[in-house]
Amino acid sequence: MGETVGVLDIGSGFVKFLANFIDEDNIRTDPLVIEKRESKGIEEGVIVRASAARNVIRELLESAREQNGAEFSKLYVLISHPKVKYSNTSVKLQFAPSEEGEYTEVREEHLKQLKEMVKREAQESEYEIIHIVPKYFLLDGEKYYEPVGLHASTVEGVYHIIKLKKQVYLNIKNLIRSLNYEADRIMLPVFTASYDILTEEDAKKRILLIDFGHTTTGFSYFVDGSPQITGVIPGGIKNAMDILAAGYKIPFSQAQKFIVDEGYNYAYTAEGEEEQVTVEMEEGSVIAIPKREIANILKGVTAELFAQIVERLYEEEKIDITHDVDEIILIGGGARLPRFKELIEELIAELEIPCFVRIGKGKYLSYYEYDTEFSQKGELTETYFAPLRGAVELIRRGRESWQEEDSGTNNLLLLKEKKDEPAYEEATAVEPLEEKPKRFKLWDKIMNFFKNFISED
Repeated sequence: MGETVGVLDIGSGFVKFLANFIDEDNIRTDPLVIEKRESKGIEEGVIVRASAARNVIRELLESAREQNGAEFSKLYVLISHPKVKYSNTSVKLQFAPSEEGEYTEVREEHLKQLKEMVKREAQESEYEIIHIVPKYFLLDGEKYYEPVGLHASTVEGVYHIIKLKKQVYLNIKNLIRSLNYEADRIMLPVFTASYDILTEEDAKKRILLIDFGHTTTGFSYFVDGSPQITGVIPGGIKNAMDILAAGYKIPFSQAQKFIVDEGYNYAYTAEGEEEQVTVEMEEGSVIAIPKREIANILKGVTAELFAQIVERLYEEEKIDITHDVDEIILIGGGARLPRFKELIEELIAELEIPCFVRIGKGKYLSYYEYDTEFSQKGELTETYFAPLRGAVELIRRGRESWQEEDSGTNNLLLLKEKKDEPAYEEATAVEPLEEKPKRFKLWDKIMNFFKNFISED
Protein backbone atom coordinates (compact mmCIF):
# COMPACT_ATOMS: atom_id res chain seq x y z
CA MET A 1 0.00 0.00 0.00
CA GLY A 2 1.29 3.46 -0.85
CA GLU A 3 1.83 6.39 1.48
CA THR A 4 2.08 10.17 1.36
CA VAL A 5 5.43 11.49 2.53
CA GLY A 6 6.58 15.04 3.19
CA VAL A 7 10.11 16.40 2.89
CA LEU A 8 10.99 19.58 4.78
CA ASP A 9 14.21 21.44 3.90
CA ILE A 10 15.11 23.85 6.70
CA GLY A 11 17.39 26.31 4.95
CA SER A 12 18.54 29.71 6.16
CA GLY A 13 17.39 31.41 2.95
CA PHE A 14 14.13 29.54 2.45
CA VAL A 15 12.24 26.77 4.19
CA LYS A 16 10.90 24.44 1.49
CA PHE A 17 8.44 21.56 1.50
CA LEU A 18 7.57 18.86 -1.01
CA ALA A 19 4.96 16.13 -0.59
CA ASN A 20 4.59 13.09 -2.80
CA PHE A 21 2.47 9.98 -2.87
CA ILE A 22 4.70 6.89 -3.02
CA ASP A 23 2.66 4.03 -4.40
CA GLU A 24 3.39 0.38 -3.73
CA ASP A 25 4.69 -0.15 -7.29
CA ASN A 26 7.15 2.76 -6.96
CA ILE A 27 5.75 4.42 -10.06
CA ARG A 28 6.66 8.10 -10.22
CA THR A 29 3.63 10.26 -9.42
CA ASP A 30 2.83 13.96 -9.51
CA PRO A 31 3.90 15.96 -6.43
CA LEU A 32 0.95 16.75 -4.20
CA VAL A 33 2.25 19.90 -2.53
CA ILE A 34 5.13 22.29 -3.05
CA GLU A 35 5.63 25.18 -0.63
CA LYS A 36 8.34 27.73 0.08
CA ARG A 37 8.67 30.41 2.78
CA GLU A 38 11.40 32.91 3.54
CA SER A 39 13.38 31.46 6.42
CA LYS A 40 13.58 33.09 9.85
CA GLY A 41 15.50 32.14 12.95
CA ILE A 42 17.92 29.77 11.16
CA GLU A 43 21.58 30.64 10.52
CA GLU A 44 24.09 28.05 9.26
CA GLY A 45 21.75 25.25 10.25
CA VAL A 46 21.48 26.58 13.83
CA ILE A 47 18.15 27.49 15.41
CA VAL A 48 19.17 30.94 16.63
CA ARG A 49 15.57 32.08 17.29
CA ALA A 50 13.36 29.10 17.97
CA SER A 51 10.11 31.07 18.05
CA ALA A 52 10.69 32.62 14.60
CA ALA A 53 11.78 29.32 13.06
CA ARG A 54 8.83 27.50 14.63
CA ASN A 55 6.32 30.01 13.27
CA VAL A 56 7.61 29.80 9.70
CA ILE A 57 7.69 26.01 9.70
CA ARG A 58 4.24 25.82 11.32
CA GLU A 59 2.75 28.09 8.64
CA LEU A 60 4.36 26.08 5.89
CA LEU A 61 3.26 22.68 7.23
CA GLU A 62 -0.28 23.86 7.95
CA SER A 63 -0.59 25.26 4.44
CA ALA A 64 0.77 22.01 2.99
CA ARG A 65 -1.64 19.94 5.06
CA GLU A 66 -4.59 22.03 3.92
CA GLN A 67 -3.58 21.65 0.29
CA ASN A 68 -3.15 17.92 0.67
CA GLY A 69 -6.35 17.51 2.65
CA ALA A 70 -4.74 14.91 4.91
CA GLU A 71 -1.78 14.23 7.18
CA PHE A 72 1.53 12.88 5.90
CA SER A 73 2.46 9.37 6.96
CA LYS A 74 6.14 10.29 7.28
CA LEU A 75 8.04 13.55 7.55
CA TYR A 76 11.68 13.77 6.47
CA VAL A 77 13.82 16.78 7.41
CA LEU A 78 16.84 18.13 5.50
CA ILE A 79 19.39 20.32 7.27
CA SER A 80 22.80 21.63 6.16
CA HIS A 81 25.12 22.27 9.10
CA PRO A 82 28.91 22.69 9.42
CA LYS A 83 28.92 20.12 12.25
CA VAL A 84 28.66 17.31 9.71
CA LYS A 85 31.45 14.79 9.46
CA TYR A 86 32.09 11.66 7.42
CA SER A 87 34.18 8.52 7.58
CA ASN A 88 34.96 5.67 5.22
CA THR A 89 34.84 2.39 7.10
CA SER A 90 35.18 -1.26 6.13
CA VAL A 91 33.96 -4.34 8.00
CA LYS A 92 34.49 -8.01 7.17
CA LEU A 93 32.33 -11.09 7.67
CA GLN A 94 34.07 -14.47 7.74
CA PHE A 95 31.82 -17.39 6.88
CA ALA A 96 32.07 -20.68 8.74
CA PRO A 97 34.45 -23.16 7.08
CA SER A 98 32.70 -25.44 4.63
CA GLU A 99 33.78 -28.49 2.70
CA GLU A 100 36.78 -28.03 0.47
CA GLY A 101 35.83 -26.36 -2.78
CA GLU A 102 32.50 -25.04 -1.48
CA TYR A 103 31.58 -21.43 -0.71
CA THR A 104 28.73 -19.65 1.05
CA GLU A 105 26.16 -17.76 -0.99
CA VAL A 106 25.94 -14.09 0.02
CA ARG A 107 22.40 -13.20 1.09
CA GLU A 108 20.61 -10.05 2.26
CA GLU A 109 20.96 -11.19 5.87
CA HIS A 110 24.74 -11.06 5.51
CA LEU A 111 24.54 -7.44 4.31
CA LYS A 112 22.38 -6.67 7.34
CA GLN A 113 25.07 -8.15 9.56
CA LEU A 114 27.67 -5.96 7.86
CA LYS A 115 25.36 -2.98 8.37
CA GLU A 116 25.15 -3.60 12.10
CA MET A 117 28.91 -4.09 12.28
CA VAL A 118 29.66 -0.81 10.50
CA LYS A 119 27.11 0.99 12.65
CA ARG A 120 28.89 -0.18 15.80
CA GLU A 121 32.27 0.64 14.29
CA ALA A 122 31.28 4.19 13.28
CA GLN A 123 29.27 5.08 16.37
CA GLU A 124 30.36 8.15 18.37
CA SER A 125 28.79 9.47 21.55
CA GLU A 126 28.64 13.07 20.31
CA TYR A 127 27.40 12.33 16.78
CA GLU A 128 24.32 10.77 15.24
CA ILE A 129 24.66 8.63 12.11
CA ILE A 130 22.32 10.01 9.44
CA HIS A 131 23.52 8.14 6.32
CA ILE A 132 25.28 4.81 5.76
CA VAL A 133 26.14 4.35 2.10
CA PRO A 134 27.82 1.26 0.60
CA LYS A 135 30.75 2.06 -1.66
CA TYR A 136 31.51 -1.51 -2.75
CA PHE A 137 32.00 -5.07 -1.46
CA LEU A 138 35.04 -7.33 -1.54
CA LEU A 139 34.30 -11.03 -1.92
CA ASP A 140 37.51 -12.91 -1.13
CA GLY A 141 39.35 -9.76 -2.16
CA GLU A 142 37.51 -9.23 -5.45
CA LYS A 143 35.47 -6.07 -5.89
CA TYR A 144 31.71 -6.16 -6.55
CA TYR A 145 28.83 -3.73 -6.27
CA GLU A 146 25.97 -6.24 -6.06
CA PRO A 147 27.16 -9.19 -3.98
CA VAL A 148 23.84 -10.91 -3.22
CA GLY A 149 23.69 -14.32 -4.90
CA LEU A 150 27.45 -14.59 -5.36
CA HIS A 151 29.63 -17.09 -3.46
CA ALA A 152 32.59 -16.37 -1.18
CA SER A 153 34.34 -17.38 2.02
CA THR A 154 34.60 -13.75 3.22
CA VAL A 155 32.65 -10.61 2.38
CA GLU A 156 33.92 -7.16 3.25
CA GLY A 157 31.78 -4.03 2.95
CA VAL A 158 33.28 -0.59 2.44
CA TYR A 159 30.93 2.19 3.57
CA HIS A 160 30.68 5.96 3.57
CA ILE A 161 29.13 7.20 6.81
CA ILE A 162 27.72 10.71 7.31
CA LYS A 163 27.16 11.96 10.86
CA LEU A 164 25.59 15.05 12.39
CA LYS A 165 26.48 16.56 15.74
CA LYS A 166 24.02 15.05 18.23
CA GLN A 167 23.14 18.41 19.74
CA VAL A 168 22.06 19.71 16.31
CA TYR A 169 20.20 16.47 15.60
CA LEU A 170 18.25 16.65 18.87
CA ASN A 171 17.47 20.36 18.48
CA ILE A 172 15.94 19.78 15.05
CA LYS A 173 13.97 16.79 16.36
CA ASN A 174 12.65 18.87 19.26
CA LEU A 175 11.74 21.78 17.00
CA ILE A 176 9.61 19.50 14.81
CA ARG A 177 8.14 17.76 17.86
CA SER A 178 7.06 21.11 19.31
CA LEU A 179 4.82 21.49 16.25
CA ASN A 180 3.15 18.11 16.97
CA TYR A 181 5.03 16.36 14.18
CA GLU A 182 7.76 13.76 14.31
CA ALA A 183 10.85 13.83 12.13
CA ASP A 184 11.12 10.26 10.89
CA ARG A 185 14.58 10.95 9.63
CA ILE A 186 17.09 13.82 9.32
CA MET A 187 19.16 13.94 6.14
CA LEU A 188 21.89 16.03 4.50
CA PRO A 189 20.72 18.07 1.48
CA VAL A 190 23.87 17.82 -0.64
CA PHE A 191 23.74 14.02 -0.32
CA THR A 192 20.02 13.58 -1.03
CA ALA A 193 20.41 15.87 -4.06
CA SER A 194 22.75 13.31 -5.61
CA TYR A 195 19.79 10.92 -6.05
CA ASP A 196 18.15 13.54 -8.23
CA ILE A 197 21.24 14.84 -10.05
CA LEU A 198 23.68 11.97 -10.69
CA THR A 199 23.03 9.69 -13.64
CA GLU A 200 24.51 6.31 -14.46
CA GLU A 201 26.88 8.12 -16.82
CA ASP A 202 28.08 10.26 -13.90
CA ALA A 203 29.04 7.08 -12.04
CA LYS A 204 31.91 6.74 -14.53
CA LYS A 205 33.29 10.15 -13.54
CA ARG A 206 34.86 11.76 -10.51
CA ILE A 207 32.23 14.30 -9.52
CA LEU A 208 32.37 17.24 -7.11
CA LEU A 209 28.82 18.24 -6.20
CA ILE A 210 28.56 21.67 -4.52
CA ASP A 211 25.44 23.08 -2.89
CA PHE A 212 25.91 26.87 -2.68
CA GLY A 213 23.34 27.87 -0.09
CA HIS A 214 22.45 31.04 1.77
CA THR A 215 24.68 30.62 4.84
CA THR A 216 26.21 27.15 4.30
CA THR A 217 27.94 25.44 1.39
CA GLY A 218 27.70 21.66 1.23
CA PHE A 219 29.90 19.45 -0.93
CA SER A 220 30.31 15.79 -1.74
CA TYR A 221 32.98 14.13 -3.87
CA PHE A 222 31.86 11.01 -5.75
CA VAL A 223 33.96 8.22 -7.22
CA ASP A 224 32.31 5.32 -9.08
CA GLY A 225 28.95 6.81 -8.16
CA SER A 226 29.35 6.74 -4.38
CA PRO A 227 30.58 9.49 -2.03
CA GLN A 228 34.13 9.54 -0.71
CA ILE A 229 34.18 12.94 1.02
CA THR A 230 31.18 14.86 2.36
CA GLY A 231 31.12 18.10 4.29
CA VAL A 232 29.55 21.48 4.94
CA ILE A 233 31.47 24.71 5.38
CA PRO A 234 30.06 27.83 7.04
CA GLY A 235 29.32 30.66 4.65
CA GLY A 236 27.28 31.10 1.52
CA ILE A 237 25.84 33.64 -0.88
CA LYS A 238 24.60 35.76 2.03
CA ASN A 239 28.26 36.67 2.67
CA ALA A 240 28.29 38.63 -0.60
CA MET A 241 25.05 40.36 0.35
CA ASP A 242 26.47 41.37 3.74
CA ILE A 243 29.66 42.76 2.16
CA LEU A 244 27.70 44.73 -0.44
CA ALA A 245 25.32 46.14 2.17
CA ALA A 246 28.13 47.13 4.54
CA GLY A 247 30.43 48.50 1.85
CA TYR A 248 27.85 50.82 0.34
CA LYS A 249 25.81 51.35 3.53
CA ILE A 250 22.57 50.21 1.91
CA PRO A 251 19.77 48.05 3.38
CA PHE A 252 20.43 44.31 3.33
CA SER A 253 17.21 43.70 1.40
CA GLN A 254 18.47 45.93 -1.40
CA ALA A 255 21.87 44.23 -1.44
CA GLN A 256 20.13 40.87 -1.59
CA LYS A 257 18.07 42.00 -4.59
CA PHE A 258 21.16 43.21 -6.45
CA ILE A 259 23.05 39.92 -5.89
CA VAL A 260 20.03 37.84 -6.95
CA ASP A 261 19.20 39.99 -9.98
CA GLU A 262 22.68 40.74 -11.26
CA GLY A 263 24.87 37.85 -10.10
CA TYR A 264 28.19 37.73 -11.94
CA ASN A 265 27.21 40.29 -14.54
CA TYR A 266 29.58 42.90 -16.00
CA ALA A 267 27.19 45.12 -17.93
CA TYR A 268 28.02 48.02 -20.25
CA THR A 269 25.99 50.51 -22.24
CA ALA A 270 26.15 50.84 -26.02
CA GLU A 271 28.71 53.61 -25.51
CA GLY A 272 30.92 51.29 -23.51
CA GLU A 273 30.18 52.84 -20.13
CA GLU A 274 29.66 50.65 -17.10
CA GLU A 275 26.06 50.08 -16.10
CA GLN A 276 25.06 50.87 -12.53
CA VAL A 277 22.26 50.11 -10.13
CA THR A 278 20.96 52.80 -7.82
CA VAL A 279 19.45 52.94 -4.36
CA GLU A 280 17.39 55.88 -3.15
CA MET A 281 17.98 56.29 0.56
CA GLU A 282 15.41 57.55 3.09
CA GLU A 283 17.14 60.92 3.46
CA GLY A 284 16.84 61.44 -0.30
CA SER A 285 20.39 60.67 -1.41
CA VAL A 286 21.03 58.25 -4.27
CA ILE A 287 23.78 55.66 -4.13
CA ALA A 288 25.08 54.32 -7.46
CA ILE A 289 26.80 50.92 -7.53
CA PRO A 290 28.62 49.67 -10.67
CA LYS A 291 27.50 46.18 -11.67
CA ARG A 292 31.18 45.33 -11.90
CA GLU A 293 31.48 45.88 -8.14
CA ILE A 294 28.61 43.49 -7.45
CA ALA A 295 30.27 40.88 -9.66
CA ASN A 296 33.65 41.32 -7.94
CA ILE A 297 32.14 40.95 -4.48
CA LEU A 298 30.34 37.76 -5.55
CA LYS A 299 33.52 36.42 -7.12
CA GLY A 300 35.56 37.10 -3.99
CA VAL A 301 33.08 35.31 -1.72
CA THR A 302 32.69 32.38 -4.12
CA ALA A 303 36.45 32.04 -4.52
CA GLU A 304 36.90 31.86 -0.75
CA LEU A 305 34.21 29.19 -0.36
CA PHE A 306 35.60 27.22 -3.28
CA ALA A 307 39.13 27.46 -1.86
CA GLN A 308 37.95 25.98 1.45
CA ILE A 309 36.39 23.03 -0.37
CA VAL A 310 39.52 22.47 -2.47
CA GLU A 311 41.65 22.60 0.68
CA ARG A 312 39.39 20.13 2.52
CA LEU A 313 39.54 17.69 -0.39
CA TYR A 314 43.32 17.73 -0.39
CA GLU A 315 43.94 17.77 3.37
CA GLU A 316 41.48 15.01 4.21
CA GLU A 317 41.82 12.58 1.29
CA LYS A 318 44.65 14.00 -0.87
CA ILE A 319 42.15 14.72 -3.65
CA ASP A 320 43.90 17.11 -6.03
CA ILE A 321 41.39 19.05 -8.10
CA THR A 322 43.93 19.36 -10.94
CA HIS A 323 43.90 15.58 -11.49
CA ASP A 324 41.08 13.97 -9.59
CA VAL A 325 37.91 15.84 -10.61
CA ASP A 326 36.28 15.36 -13.99
CA GLU A 327 33.23 17.55 -13.44
CA ILE A 328 31.88 20.08 -10.95
CA ILE A 329 28.10 20.15 -10.54
CA LEU A 330 26.48 23.22 -8.98
CA ILE A 331 23.18 23.28 -7.11
CA GLY A 332 21.52 25.46 -4.48
CA GLY A 333 20.41 29.07 -4.50
CA GLY A 334 23.84 30.23 -5.63
CA ALA A 335 23.72 28.09 -8.75
CA ARG A 336 20.69 29.98 -10.05
CA LEU A 337 22.36 33.42 -9.86
CA PRO A 338 22.99 34.96 -13.30
CA ARG A 339 26.28 33.76 -14.82
CA PHE A 340 27.26 31.80 -11.70
CA LYS A 341 28.40 28.84 -13.78
CA GLU A 342 30.62 31.20 -15.78
CA LEU A 343 32.08 32.50 -12.52
CA ILE A 344 33.19 29.00 -11.48
CA GLU A 345 34.47 28.29 -14.99
CA GLU A 346 36.52 31.49 -14.84
CA LEU A 347 38.05 30.50 -11.51
CA ILE A 348 39.15 27.07 -12.69
CA ALA A 349 40.30 28.44 -16.06
CA GLU A 350 42.64 30.87 -14.29
CA LEU A 351 44.11 27.86 -12.52
CA GLU A 352 44.29 25.81 -15.75
CA ILE A 353 42.23 23.01 -14.23
CA PRO A 354 40.93 20.60 -16.91
CA CYS A 355 37.45 20.22 -15.48
CA PHE A 356 33.89 20.66 -16.77
CA VAL A 357 31.24 22.65 -14.90
CA ARG A 358 27.48 22.24 -15.13
CA ILE A 359 24.36 23.31 -13.31
CA GLY A 360 22.77 20.28 -11.66
CA LYS A 361 19.58 19.66 -13.57
CA GLY A 362 17.70 16.65 -12.19
CA LYS A 363 17.62 13.52 -14.31
CA TYR A 364 13.83 13.30 -13.88
CA LEU A 365 13.06 16.96 -14.55
CA SER A 366 11.62 16.22 -17.98
CA TYR A 367 8.86 14.40 -16.14
CA TYR A 368 8.01 17.47 -14.07
CA GLU A 369 8.50 19.89 -16.96
CA TYR A 370 6.50 18.15 -19.64
CA ASP A 371 4.48 15.22 -18.34
CA THR A 372 2.85 16.67 -15.26
CA GLU A 373 0.12 19.29 -15.02
CA PHE A 374 1.26 20.37 -11.57
CA SER A 375 0.70 24.12 -11.36
CA GLN A 376 3.98 24.97 -9.63
CA LYS A 377 6.26 22.80 -11.75
CA GLY A 378 8.44 25.83 -12.61
CA GLU A 379 9.34 26.30 -8.95
CA LEU A 380 9.97 22.61 -8.50
CA THR A 381 12.58 22.54 -11.26
CA GLU A 382 14.83 25.10 -9.53
CA THR A 383 18.25 23.91 -8.32
CA TYR A 384 17.41 24.65 -4.68
CA PHE A 385 14.66 22.01 -4.85
CA ALA A 386 17.14 19.31 -5.94
CA PRO A 387 17.66 18.00 -2.36
CA LEU A 388 13.88 17.57 -1.90
CA ARG A 389 13.45 15.91 -5.30
CA GLY A 390 16.37 13.61 -4.47
CA ALA A 391 14.91 12.74 -1.06
CA VAL A 392 11.62 11.74 -2.71
CA GLU A 393 13.54 9.59 -5.19
CA LEU A 394 15.50 7.97 -2.35
CA ILE A 395 12.27 7.23 -0.48
CA ARG A 396 10.50 6.08 -3.64
CA ARG A 397 13.10 3.38 -4.11
CA GLY A 398 12.07 1.85 -0.81
CA ARG A 399 14.53 3.45 1.59
CA GLU A 400 12.12 4.64 4.21
CA SER A 401 14.55 4.21 7.09
CA TRP A 402 18.29 4.74 7.32
CA GLN A 403 18.90 1.08 8.10
CA GLU A 404 17.66 0.18 4.63
CA GLU A 405 19.82 2.73 2.88
CA ASP A 406 22.85 0.50 2.66
CA SER A 407 21.37 -2.40 0.73
CA GLY A 408 23.92 -3.09 -1.96
CA THR A 409 21.29 -4.30 -4.39
CA ASN A 410 19.43 -0.97 -4.32
CA ASN A 411 22.21 1.63 -4.46
CA LEU A 412 21.03 4.17 -7.04
CA LEU A 413 24.44 5.70 -7.47
CA LEU A 414 26.39 2.58 -8.36
CA LEU A 415 26.77 0.93 -11.70
CA LYS A 416 26.15 -2.74 -12.26
CA GLU A 417 28.91 -5.16 -11.40
CA LYS A 418 32.15 -4.23 -13.15
CA LYS A 419 34.25 -7.04 -14.51
CA ASP A 420 37.26 -4.85 -15.22
CA GLU A 421 37.82 -3.69 -11.63
CA PRO A 422 41.10 -4.52 -9.85
CA ALA A 423 41.07 -8.01 -8.41
CA TYR A 424 41.93 -6.97 -4.87
CA GLU A 425 41.67 -3.97 -2.60
CA GLU A 426 41.77 -0.62 -4.32
CA ALA A 427 45.29 0.13 -5.46
CA THR A 428 46.94 3.36 -4.40
CA ALA A 429 48.52 5.02 -7.40
CA VAL A 430 52.28 5.42 -6.96
CA GLU A 431 53.72 8.29 -8.91
CA PRO A 432 57.30 8.41 -10.19
CA LEU A 433 59.54 10.51 -7.98
CA GLU A 434 60.08 13.14 -10.66
CA GLU A 435 56.32 13.76 -10.89
CA LYS A 436 55.82 14.67 -7.24
CA PRO A 437 57.57 18.05 -7.13
CA LYS A 438 55.51 19.19 -10.13
CA ARG A 439 52.32 18.13 -8.39
CA PHE A 440 53.08 19.96 -5.17
CA LYS A 441 54.15 23.10 -7.00
CA LEU A 442 50.84 23.09 -8.81
CA TRP A 443 49.00 22.63 -5.53
CA ASP A 444 50.90 25.59 -4.04
CA LYS A 445 49.92 27.58 -7.11
CA ILE A 446 46.26 26.80 -6.50
CA MET A 447 46.24 27.81 -2.85
CA ASN A 448 48.38 30.91 -3.48
CA PHE A 449 46.00 31.96 -6.23
CA PHE A 450 43.03 31.80 -3.90
CA LYS A 451 44.86 33.51 -1.04
CA ASN A 452 46.11 36.31 -3.28
CA PHE A 453 42.76 36.75 -4.99
CA ILE A 454 40.85 36.90 -1.73
CA SER A 455 43.34 39.28 -0.09
CA GLU A 456 43.29 41.61 -3.11
CA ASP A 457 39.49 41.60 -3.14
